[in-house]
Amino acid sequence: MEKTVVDIASPVGGGKFKQYVKDIINAEREPVRQIEARKGKESERLKLLQDFQGRVRKLPEVYRELDSFRKFRELKADWPAKDLMDVTVDKDFAETGEYQIEVTQLAGRHSMISDGYESPDDEVGVGYFTYRLPDGDSKSVYIGPANNTLKGIVDAINAQKHLGVKASLVNDGGDSGRPWRVVVAAEKSGMNNDIEFPDFYFLDGDFRFYVDDERSAQNAIVKFNGFELMSQGNKFQLLPGVTVDLKQAKEDYEFTLIITEDIAKIAAKVKALVDAMNSVLEFINKQNQIDQNTDTTRTLAGDSTLFSIESRVRTWIMESFNVTDPEADEDEVFMRLSNVGIQFEKTGLLSFKEEKFKKNMEANFDWVASLFAGDGNFIPNLKTLTESLLKPEMGIIGSRERGIRDRIRRMDDDIARKEANLTKREAALKRQFAQLEALTNNMQGQQQYLTQALGSPSLF
Repeated sequence: MEKTVVDIASPVGGGKFKQYVKDIINAEREPVRQIEARKGKESERLKLLQDFQGRVRKLPEVYRELDSFRKFRELKADWPAKDLMDVTVDKDFAETGEYQIEVTQLAGRHSMISDGYESPDDEVGVGYFTYRLPDGDSKSVYIGPANNTLKGIVDAINAQKHLGVKASLVNDGGDSGRPWRVVVAAEKSGMNNDIEFPDFYFLDGDFRFYVDDERSAQNAIVKFNGFELMSQGNKFQLLPGVTVDLKQAKEDYEFTLIITEDIAKIAAKVKALVDAMNSVLEFINKQNQIDQNTDTTRTLAGDSTLFSIESRVRTWIMESFNVTDPEADEDEVFMRLSNVGIQFEKTGLLSFKEEKFKKNMEANFDWVASLFAGDGNFIPNLKTLTESLLKPEMGIIGSRERGIRDRIRRMDDDIARKEANLTKREAALKRQFAQLEALTNNMQGQQQYLTQALGSPSLF
């Protein structure tokens, strides 16, 4: 009798029933596939929501530059004498105005130049390099045997970090045969920082080291609207928020410094805001473009939040905002954003008429600034809206995102649970079919044995 051999590696024996198991499990996996399809749609909605959130986050980045009068405005300085001075303006403190300027004198540092030497290595002897401060205090550097050359003096002075002077070794290019000199200059300019060099006494030197010439410290002198002003340095704050850096003096040359609003720069900030708003509106418009073939379960079409945002922006564009100073005793004035060149087009997006905006800015800067930054006006409203959308934990977008993520998490749990059940179901089916296959093989073996034992029936 032949033995029946069952393939131990496969619970389904020789594989006769493998396809049956595969087909059954595939059919029973249909609920899993349905959940995965719903999860895919939720994942697409999550990506869309994150895209929308990124666009909304851009709004505060832009409108923070416009949400107060000081932030809204930009200032610029204009003056003809660019070779005489540079000007920087701090918009938080400066005010507009015109001023007459004359740069009479630059600030200077006290400096000295020594007598000449044939070589930087000429010895000057041993002693002290000393100078006196305006308050009577003095500072010294010891020149010893190791550094008693012209070059050694320079190195010794510069090695002292808090000495207040810097030394240089220069070649004056003269034909005296003694071109090498030491120049020592104070680090700070202005008469308050003037110093005095006494006679120097160095022992056992080849030559006597002494001051050949000096230049006294001086203050910068600027005439401002005809009045003389002085500064210890060439860079100083001429007006609140207005810093000048003098480069050259030119007596009897008066010019006008003009501080004005930088309308072009303000327009660029407003355009950036319009672009950021259009990015949000473009997203909303795209989500709302649906037809009979659109699968709205994959999009944010019809989302009440999107509709609310678009509706509010449309309202604000057409709304009349009070632009007068609430503390001023004057008649109220109302303006719309469309009055300054911001309006909706047929595309559903905003356009920005820059020239119209600039013209209104030039006509009345305060009104336009108030239209954007005034209490209860456009940007405060936009700020309230974006905060409600982006507020941590309680924000609308964050809540929507958590809702989608929770649904996806529940779907993952459901899929994992069903997959575990399918794994058990598959193992059970394989055992059942393996037993069936073993039984079938055993019956076939018995049939073959009986056939061989009894032989073929005789024919009569």
